[in-house]
Amino acid sequence: MLRDLGLDVKIGFFLHIPFPSFEIFRILPWRKQILKGLLGADLIGFHTEEYCEHFIASAQHILNTEHAADIISLVDRQVQIGSFPLGVDTDELSKEYTGDSTLADALHRVRGEHPELKLLLSVDRLDYTKGLARKLLAFEYLLETYPSLREKLMLIQIAPPSRGDVAAYQQFRRQLDEHVGRINGKFSTPGYQPIFYLTRSFHPQEIYQIYKDVDVMLVTPVRDGMNLVAKEFIAARDDDDGVLVLSEFAGASSELHEALMINPYDICQMAGSFRAAAEMPKEERKARMQSLRSRVVGFKTSEWAANFLHQLKADSFVRPSAAV
Repeated sequence: MLRDLGLDVKIGFFLHIPFPSFEIFRILPWRKQILKGLLGADLIGFHTEEYCEHFIASAQHILNTEHAADIISLVDRQVQIGSFPLGVDTDELSKEYTGDSTLADALHRVRGEHPELKLLLSVDRLDYTKGLARKLLAFEYLLETYPSLREKLMLIQIAPPSRGDVAAYQQFRRQLDEHVGRINGKFSTPGYQPIFYLTRSFHPQEIYQIYKDVDVMLVTPVRDGMNLVAKEFIAARDDDDGVLVLSEFAGASSELHEALMINPYDICQMAGSFRAAAEMPKEERKARMQSLRSRVVGFKTSEWAANFLHQLKADSFVRPSAAV
């Protein structure tokens, strides 16, 4: 549409969610229209190389385009495809939080009263893509299979509401409420509750402080474009401690190799990784976190944007002369 207006501009497009494999994308009735629309841009960006490959393969099979490396050749011009992983603004997130920090205060008290307790944290939008139900089932399986871990592990699940006016999401929330109620009913004691389930929003700077007080971070989506929660947790751990458990279906998994990778569709494997994370020796925790931080700290969102705009302005590919 912009091309039809005759504007002499470069157009960049960035997709913040995964681009599906060709076998999935080909199902869409509007597959050609979507691809042609996207190929109106000069530069198309994705979070990972895998998403780039999926897009190039879809264009090749559906539109019969030709490509060399990261360039798709059209009849009258070329389109560049690039991978631009998103970073986090550590300086902004690490600013002192001046609001009411009831959760952080509660965690401090729990730490003091139960020093043997391992705290597992998960922060997800209340969305079916985040793998919340499977994570709760894995935690239940862990406590069921290893009774010795009861009263030694506590899961803090923060799940702010999402699309609450949609019936399917309301049903999903009820399902999660039932899981939490069943697990707490099964394993709670007078002085212990295995899951603290919080369905309200928290200020990003408050969450950033909470990251510092937990032993394990669980990031277990069934599909996610990048997932900055994983990177925020790493950035917060300036003590070089803590363990990240990360779904292999999150875009961040392509960068954060030292995390404990899990398949969120495998409940047993996920439970085993939760246990391994909670029992990991300090030396290994420190080595993994130092490697993770060397890759995450310092790479800001502004640098991601600057890299994309720099590539868009570069003259490394042919300028368009007509519409797709």
